[in-house]
Amino acid sequence: MLSNQGFQITPSATAIAEAQAILIGAYGINVNLEPSSPNGQLVQNIAIAITQRESDQAETISSLDPNIAAGLQLDAICANLDIERIKSINSTATCIFTGLTGVTITAGSQVANSNSDIFLVDSNLTIGLSGSVTGTVTAQTAGIITVTANTITTIITAINGWDTVNNPTTGNVGTTEQSDAQLRNTRISQLAFASSGSIPSLVAGASALNPISSYVASNNTNAQIVKDGLTINPHSVMVILDGGGSDLQIATMIFNRLSGGGGMSGNKSFTIPVPNSPGTFTATWQIAVQKALGLNITLRVGAVYPPNLTTVIANIINTNFDFNRIGRYIDSTEFTFLLMNNGIIPIVSLTFNVGTLLNLIDYTMPISDSLGGSILDTNVAINYA
Repeated sequence: MLSNQGFQITPSATAIAEAQAILIGAYGINVNLEPSSPNGQLVQNIAIAITQRESDQAETISSLDPNIAAGLQLDAICANLDIERIKSINSTATCIFTGLTGVTITAGSQVANSNSDIFLVDSNLTIGLSGSVTGTVTAQTAGIITVTANTITTIITAINGWDTVNNPTTGNVGTTEQSDAQLRNTRISQLAFASSGSIPSLVAGASALNPISSYVASNNTNAQIVKDGLTINPHSVMVILDGGGSDLQIATMIFNRLSGGGGMSGNKSFTIPVPNSPGTFTATWQIAVQKALGLNITLRVGAVYPPNLTTVIANIINTNFDFNRIGRYIDSTEFTFLLMNNGIIPIVSLTFNVGTLLNLIDYTMPISDSLGGSILDTNVAINYA
């Protein structure tokens, strides 16, 4: 049933009662409606049809809500704002192919890495007088496939005179297709980006200038408040940034998006001229303190893991983890799932470090701190048990 509270699917018990009423109306009050009887089975089937029909209707109606819509319907809604879902990208690598001079390795020939991921040769390659030729390969499957140096060494497509293949350097890791949740957030950010005078507008502006990490705090009271060691003045906002954007760009963004007369708090200020006016505007914002991210991972003794493991793990985290965590929650399971989904299996245990805080299972970042934009290989500690 559709009402101003939304669409409500008829409960199963109500649907069964409605189906029983239909048969009583057709055959009389003495009709046998025991669940084991033929008519009882018919009641069940009618009730299932009622709830399934309403479930389909609810899904159709929900698909019109951009905050609920998924898949192709969400794509269609976002297309009205010229927003397209970010497609997945295939991993690539540069390889050296060796063999007899004059032998041509045809485009589409297959090679594989140590994890049995298949890569296709991008174009026809002819081995030169040196006995080798350099070319690129692309993963057959789109998405996140780690391409560690010296791991693409298996020739699948046999060609007479082609002897070896190897990637001497780490390749470019692909990306997965943008999820429904990520696409919804993109839509919300773009709507906010086109507005001004609101916190979402400042958030969108800060994110556009500062893709690493940003946060906007506000104080609508008549007194100063202190949050995570930062003092926010009365009736003001604090735009907190971790790199990205020049002082001029940041100040201009705040000028364009801050409500008229709104106050600002922070440890950084920059003055710009007001367009078409002899006056000036001084923007104030906060620079976040970067804290290094570290991982402490215990793996299974005797299990097979990729070579150069600390580098592989750092690459996986840097490619897939959302480092935008100022004022936001972090859970160790985020890292565990990312690593397991990328072939680091099994993982016995995992904790993480934020600056001098060690062996964390979960943690809420203060608004004063950020994680920067990456994790270093040297901050990945591996043990075996």
